[in-house]
Amino acid sequence: YCFLNNIIRQVIDFRARSYDFTVIDCHAGLEHLSRRTTKGVDVLIVVTEPTKNGMLTARRVIELSRELSIDIGTIMVVANKVSPGIKPLLDKTARENGLEVDVCIPFEEEIAHLSILGKPVVNLSTDSPLSAAVGRVYERIMAYSTTSIEAMISEPR
Repeated sequence: YCFLNNIIRQVIDFRARSYDFTVIDCHAGLEHLSRRTTKGVDVLIVVTEPTKNGMLTARRVIELSRELSIDIGTIMVVANKVSPGIKPLLDKTARENGLEVDVCIPFEEEIAHLSILGKPVVNLSTDSPLSAAVGRVYERIMAYSTTSIEAMISEPR
């Protein structure tokens, strides 16, 4: 693993220099952190489901990233598939685990419908609560970022 992880880290570090934004989507769990494939991130987005185990895992991800001295600018906790009425209990469980949920993405039946039909989620109606929640995630990322999309668009490369 060490040799392959070093290669992955070098490729990520090299390629990231060419872009204003680099998104690394990792599998659920802790392996990607313990393998140290990244030295640092501006925004660590910990996506979790609204369950006790989800909150415990989110807490462990954050603890492990600190134990490994990964340089993290900001940590954002995003709860996915949140059913109506569960937010107060979710917030309580998060607080009990030393977490604060930054954004709740609601469970959206339309996503399940699109998925079973094999259609992309970009076909989701733009006025859905899920679209609004994803917009809030984007806004938070941009608030933490030193580079805005608008600035990138206005500057020729």
